[in-house]
Amino acid sequence: MTLNMKRRPVSLVLWGCVVLSLIAVGLLVMFKPVKEPESVETVVNRILVRVLPIAAQTVPDVVTLPGRVLANVSATLAVEKAGRIEEVAVDQGDSVTKGQLLLRIDNRLWVHQQRQAMLALEEADRDFSRWQPMHTNGAVSSSEFDAIRHRRDQAAVAADQAAVHVQQCLLFSPFDGVVDRRAVEQGEYVTEGQAVFDVLQLQPLKVQVFISERDVASLQPGMALGGVAPSLGGAVFEGRLTFLAQEAQPDRYTYAMELTLDSPPAGLRPGMIVDVQIGRGQRSGVIAIPLAAVIPRRGEHVVYVVRDGVAVRRVVVLDAIIGQNALIRDGLQEGDLLVIEGHRGLQDGVRVGIEANTGSNRVDSPDKE
Repeated sequence: MTLNMKRRPVSLVLWGCVVLSLIAVGLLVMFKPVKEPESVETVVNRILVRVLPIAAQTVPDVVTLPGRVLANVSATLAVEKAGRIEEVAVDQGDSVTKGQLLLRIDNRLWVHQQRQAMLALEEADRDFSRWQPMHTNGAVSSSEFDAIRHRRDQAAVAADQAAVHVQQCLLFSPFDGVVDRRAVEQGEYVTEGQAVFDVLQLQPLKVQVFISERDVASLQPGMALGGVAPSLGGAVFEGRLTFLAQEAQPDRYTYAMELTLDSPPAGLRPGMIVDVQIGRGQRSGVIAIPLAAVIPRRGEHVVYVVRDGVAVRRVVVLDAIIGQNALIRDGLQEGDLLVIEGHRGLQDGVRVGIEANTGSNRVDSPDKE
């Protein structure tokens, strides 16, 4: 009897533990989170992007340099005589021809001196004509006749000088061109050597470019080079290399060169900045990507690639920019899926969906622009 009483509490404890375990298992089963399949809404909320599979390519090695458009001739015209301006014959913006009158200065003083010189020359000619027969007959000495002849020669020189002074009161255009600036008005007093007009010869135009010593050896006068004018919507032009400096600029360590544009695009004007393209041959085994795929950010160049449906941020090192393409030195490798559209709003780790491409993703060569 006593033995049965001792065993009963132990049995009760064991049965209690079993019941508690069963209750705990049931609670776990009831409240265990169930992993649901990815909903349609989640898929739709992914950012759609277009990608470019990265592959090594052979691309033209073209360097693009800024150039400044110049007039073929740019002349600042100054007056040769001081005086009051009697006539300004042209205005700025006017087209002029070689030899056309631009300005006339009051010449009355110089005309008076010219008349005096002509009278002195006429008198000297009469004296010479009267003394010459006498010298031939021996009536006068050679020294006396030489003095008469010398006076006549001096009078002729003075008359020529007086005519030059009168002519210098007139200012003519030295070439066909356009008056780009007029700095004086009729009635003003000008001093000798004062600038009054800027005249430009616009046919042909020139483009001045400064190049590094790396590119000098590949250039020869007469070769054709092309470029684009961004200010004219990317208008294309072609020119001839007509000047290549022999010595580098001491302050830039670059060489000046000039292109002559015989047929410049409409609207191209002196002072505009253009892009001149100089070919260096071909570059093989390089990774070239669209420049638009590169995001400048805090001094770095950032791109995004897709890996396992997730956008991955990459910092790349640019080797060169050729046209609309960027050559990558480091940060990308063959096989990467580069995001080329939709990358502006991406962040690292964002889930993305790849949109089907409708055309070729191959990077265009700069010469196709």
